Amino acid sequence: MSFLITKHNSLPYVYKNHSYPIIKPKSKGHFKRPLKKIFELCETMLDRYTKVFVVRFDLHPTEFSGSNKDIGLYLQTEKKRLQKEYKCKAAYFCTREQASSPIQHYHAVFMLSGQKIQHPSRLLDLLEKSWTRFCGGKLAKVPRSYGTMVKGNKASIDPIVYRISYLTKEDTKELNGSARNFIWSRQKPKVSIDKHNDLLLVDPLVTFLKNHKRHVFSKTNDVMGKIYKKPNRKHGWFSEDELPISIYDLINSSIRAQTKTDKAFNGVT
Repeated sequence: MSFLITKHNSLPYVYKNHSYPIIKPKSKGHFKRPLKKIFELCETMLDRYTKVFVVRFDLHPTEFSGSNKDIGLYLQTEKKRLQKEYKCKAAYFCTREQASSPIQHYHAVFMLSGQKIQHPSRLLDLLEKSWTRFCGGKLAKVPRSYGTMVKGNKASIDPIVYRISYLTKEDTKELNGSARNFIWSRQKPKVSIDKHNDLLLVDPLVTFLKNHKRHVFSKTNDVMGKIYKKPNRKHGWFSEDELPISIYDLINSSIRAQTKTDKAFNGVT
């Protein structure tokens, strides 16, 4: 889900203590409760897994339905099947849209453990076949449809919430009538999530370690480049015994630095 997010195509959305980019609709705005629910689903899944795989797709039925009974049954059935298939918890978020077409369509998102799946090809094939069997309809794959969120790493979460925030726009839902605009899974967290604690989405220690590793690698690459005149590994990576600082030293120094920062923040000397 790699996108060029700019001030022209995005809006800031504040969740707990941080601001996230969401898609700027061409008209109208976003439904507030469903937008908040997306963040809550992300937190719930990140509470269970250090990595969460997210895939988006569209569903087109062959005939009109005045309710969401069928799509609700399909999503719930697929959730159970995917949990059994990938041996992990799954969550979904879906929106119903109908602006001028005589038949509604759906935009949907599934979330699973990032340790169990890294690419959506097989998953989308399973969903496509099951949707066709279910109603004879078609599943449409969308560009840049998937990505992986890493617990506490906001840089990995920003493009995902930006992408799926599209589902919460108010536009193109004018003909939904009495049918609900949104359907989402009732997912319980592994442990209770604090209303004000956003470490699942933004963890300073995760950011610190990520930036520190990048800095050490950059310095290492410079040093090794001078020694070898060119990187001696594909893509510039080196074996651990070639590094001027070991991975263990890197992690320990990062933890010591973070501990020192925490003590200073808490007034401990």
